[in-house]
Amino acid sequence: MGAEIKPGIFRINFPFTNPDDVIAIQAEITIVEAILDMQAPNSKSFGGIGGYFYNTSQTESLTGDIWANVRIGNRGDGLEAFWDVSKRLTEDSSEWEGLGSGTIALDSPLQAGVPATVKLAYDGNRTITFSVNGKSAVFVGTEEKKQNAQESFKSLNVGINARNGSDSGFISAEFDNVFINNGQPVYDDFSLSQIDLSKWKSGEWVRKVSNGSLESILKRSNSNGQVNTYLSNEDTPYFEAKVRIDSETELSDGASCIARLQGYFYNDSRGPGSGIDYNGYEGDIFV
Repeated sequence: MGAEIKPGIFRINFPFTNPDDVIAIQAEITIVEAILDMQAPNSKSFGGIGGYFYNTSQTESLTGDIWANVRIGNRGDGLEAFWDVSKRLTEDSSEWEGLGSGTIALDSPLQAGVPATVKLAYDGNRTITFSVNGKSAVFVGTEEKKQNAQESFKSLNVGINARNGSDSGFISAEFDNVFINNGQPVYDDFSLSQIDLSKWKSGEWVRKVSNGSLESILKRSNSNGQVNTYLSNEDTPYFEAKVRIDSETELSDGASCIARLQGYFYNDSRGPGSGIDYNGYEGDIFV
């Protein structure tokens, strides 16, 4: 997986189709390249494993869900292994409480281009174990588990934090030999020519420059998705592009696939001169 963003914070998640059945995930992760925004505070570029594992509230709200990550990447001191656990405080995920974090001390340094064995395991109660190349860290929650996580989600992921600096960062990582629930056989060794949608909710997702053109690829099953590329000048009144649909595009009955130029161009009822304040996207004209 690869990800690049300018500016801010960006994640690409590769979610399991059966997250409720997964209590432990192990994968080989290779960091190909991790470039930091050295001017941004708390800048990092990483690949890892994460998910929601339990909930500390008694309501059906998403608040109280416990999120855990184990990652390998660069935070300014070269490649390292680190973990964190947080509790969701609001339904819209706007507020979080950090419950624990740390660095995993390894016998030998991580190296770009060399796979690392990364594992995250949950005991079914309040204990989560993070492991990289056989070295572990353990988190034990102080709040009682009241129920299973209300958001069903676990994934492999890559991400960068590059906010409030030069606003640019890069991560390229490879994942292989995924195991779940401390058992055999391998869950996925990615030996097929395309992503197996019986095991992963997301298919191919690509946005890159290839042979002098921007290439966008998206594969989905029973879901919607987009690969968006945003203009840095969001106020431009005009833009155009040559668009070619690749000959290998596939489409099943009842589905639709499109390539398009799109944007919000004006608001017909709110904003300056109207006497009415903006209210999210209300009144915006999308073309």
